[in-house]
Amino acid sequence: MAPASGSPPHLTYNRKQMDLAAKSALLRTTLEELGSVLVAYSGGTDSAFLAFTAHQVLGDRMLAVIADSPSLPRTELAAALEFTTTHGIPTHILSTNELDKSRLPAQR
Repeated sequence: MAPASGSPPHLTYNRKQMDLAAKSALLRTTLEELGSVLVAYSGGTDSAFLAFTAHQVLGDRMLAVIADSPSLPRTELAAALEFTTTHGIPTHILSTNELDKSRLPAQR
């Protein structure tokens, strides 16, 4: 059965592959043009992919920064850091301390 577009399934698959290859090439070109980047890294799929690709393209001219928050489960932080360590991705941990009441403005 052909997709709704009327294209045979193998052509639809090939178009998707070409689209993916074109998007990947555009990302790599954009990263090269930027020259250096800071990646807001959460440990999720999207930011991990961006950090990985940026490191492939830019090497040490990129930095993944993850916000360490009291609300971030330790297992998630550990998994995120394991990924960057495994792939040699430069990473900085930024402590947010958003639950620190001493940082709140005084109440009147």
